Amino acid sequence: VSYCADVEYVEFGNFYQEDTNGDGKADEKDEKTPVRWRILEKDGDELFLVSDKVLYYDYYANDDGSGRKWKNSSMRQGMNSWFITTAFNSEEQEALVECELSDSTSSDPEDTTRDKVFALSFDEAKRYMPDDELLMARCTAYFRGQYVNFTNTGGDTSGSLPEYYYAGYRLRT
Repeated sequence: VSYCADVEYVEFGNFYQEDTNGDGKADEKDEKTPVRWRILEKDGDELFLVSDKVLYYDYYANDDGSGRKWKNSSMRQGMNSWFITTAFNSEEQEALVECELSDSTSSDPEDTTRDKVFALSFDEAKRYMPDDELLMARCTAYFRGQYVNFTNTGGDTSGSLPEYYYAGYRLRT
């Protein structure tokens, strides 16, 4: 655990973040590096965390427009499958606590999910990050490369985002 001003951090898991092999891009060919998490809340041995940097890019809704609710979102599917198995070893995966989440845009109990990794809700973001500046995070080189690939519909993926590119956290509600 480390401290920065009034914010506590912990390193947990490893993920592709920077160009570690020197080929000019951050991707799955690079070494994973420790993920730094901001501690939002402590409850005994359990920590509620948010990544200190924006780690990877995924669409919220699917191409066909489905998935506008957290339960069906592409981002949720990616976070709770690919991201978990990529960022955490088996011991770390066991340490992740499953949380019951409701979709605040719906009163339907069918929209409740149980997830180990998830985006903050709007209410959680207001509660834990009341300062708008905290809602912005520096992006990893891996994210910057993914974002250019995902958002460039012309097929040209040679563009790049500035090294100190910041983005807002995606929220689930």
